[in-house]
Amino acid sequence: MTLTGYNRDPGQWSAPVNVALSRLAMLGKLPVSLQGGTGYWVKSPDNGPEGFRFRLQATIVLPR
Repeated sequence: MTLTGYNRDPGQWSAPVNVALSRLAMLGKLPVSLQGGTGYWVKSPDNGPEGFRFRLQATIVLPR
């Protein structure tokens, strides 16, 4: 089992900073949740993730 943000080797931390915005929009009669965001790895091990990352997401919201 791996813990998020922590590598089992002592002192090997990953520290991401993330910002995201979300909005519920109507596409015709269909509600859709739209999300966009960016993140930056402030601290990570030498062989870990680095730099910026981006995310776009669309989720169809179905009624019950």
